[in-house]
Amino acid sequence: MQKRGGLSSEVLVYWLLIAIVGIVAVIGINYISSQKSADKNGAAGTALNKGATTVLKSSDGSVLIIVPAGAATSTKEISIKSVENPMIDSKNRASEIYQFGPAGTTFSSPVEIRIKYDPKIVGDCPSLINFYHYNEDGTLKEYAASKNIYCSSHIAAFDIDSFSFGYAARADLRDEENLS
Repeated sequence: MQKRGGLSSEVLVYWLLIAIVGIVAVIGINYISSQKSADKNGAAGTALNKGATTVLKSSDGSVLIIVPAGAATSTKEISIKSVENPMIDSKNRASEIYQFGPAGTTFSSPVEIRIKYDPKIVGDCPSLINFYHYNEDGTLKEYAASKNIYCSSHIAAFDIDSFSFGYAARADLRDEENLS
């Protein structure tokens, strides 16, 4: 048995094993607590981890919500689901309509959403796609210009600061003029 600085090698190995077990336990608990669920209506949901980035993928795999650490909100869980909305009829629509929930949730810093777009509507690699964000009463709240477009996977990324419902769509000329 060798002594190093007053401690034997067995004691050092023992403490190293305790540290490894502790780290594995913490990672496992965080993994279990961040498990996502999908209900019978196709909504995907997860608990918000305020100390770390929370990522939620829609049940159909077409949308990703990325809530950065520190994006303060009183909401404990988030959800997303594809919905039908007869009030919205847009020939420019390049994605399904998605409900981000809970509706009305606001964040202190932007939340990124990534939505798969239909290249038959907007082209393979458009320079601009908008996210049309609606109030719960069906009125247009805002449109957010894409911050990134991942052409090879047909995904557009947008920043929003609140939840309700919306979709990705071709930017019409009026929208492009308003952005300049």
